[in-house]
This record gives sequence, C-alpha cells and structure tokens, in this order.
Amino acid sequence: MNITDLLIILPKAILIAFLYSLAMLWLVIPAILPFILTTFIPKINKILLKNRSIVYWIIGSFISYIIFIMAHIISFFFKFNMDSVSIVFLGAMIFNIYSTIYLLLFKFLSNNKQNIFPSKKEKYCLFGLNLLFSLLFYAICIATFTYDLANKVIKFFNGV
Repeated sequence: MNITDLLIILPKAILIAFLYSLAMLWLVIPAILPFILTTFIPKINKILLKNRSIVYWIIGSFISYIIFIMAHIISFFFKFNMDSVSIVFLGAMIFNIYSTIYLLLFKFLSNNKQNIFPSKKEKYCLFGLNLLFSLLFYAICIATFTYDLANKVIKFFNGV
C-alpha cells in the first residue's frame, strides 16, 4: 500500500466510521451523557461554570466520541468484529460516567464546603485517567478477543 492508496482509503474510512457512529446513537448518547447532565441541569451547570469545570466535561465527552470513531476506523482497516468495538466504547463510556459521579457525589458531599470544586490538578488527573483507561480498555478488549484470553484464564484457574 503506497501513499496514494492511503490518501484514497483514509477519507473513505473516516466517512464510513462517522456515518456508522451516527447510525448508532444509542452508543453515542451515553458517551456525551456527562456533558448532557452538566449542561441541562441548571444547578450543576451554574456550579460548574464558576470554575470553568464545564470545559473538562466537554473535552471528556468529545474524547469518548473521538475514541469511538477511531475504534471504527481501526476496525475498518484491520477487520475487527464490530461487537468488540462496541464493548470497547462501553468501557470509555463507563469511565466517563464514573468521573461525573466522582464530581457530583464526592465533591458535593465533602466536609470542606468551601472547596467543593475540583482543583486544576484533580481535573487534569481525571482527564488523564479517562484517556488512559479508554486506551487501555481498548487494548485489553482487542487482546482478549484476538488471543482468546478469557478461555485461557478460565482454564488456568480451573487447573486444566
């Protein structure tokens, strides 16, 4: 495959992945759920806008969506099963929702009421963990489906 072929195939792959992701809105909407929650619930929106924390949630939601599109592009080139891509995206979505729960539950119920907003360091740590977990979850799922690791682990623990 030379550069010319790549320049022809890559836009087609991006378009197909984008159209496929639009067709599967039941997966896209949960990815942007933290953004939806923090935008449309007025009390949460008002609190988050004070320290510009809303930017973190917008970026986190769009990173999940970008990971979803990238997973489809990779599956298009390497012919992965689309069910495995959906499971990978589920991992990114779960961690995104977990970070929203972290903000809403642990920060609002903290004893220090003056410091209920996540600090800049906490926001960047959550952002990094979100990205790292999404990428690791993708790698773990691909390795599990490719090398049939689930059956090997079960056989190992059963002593067979």
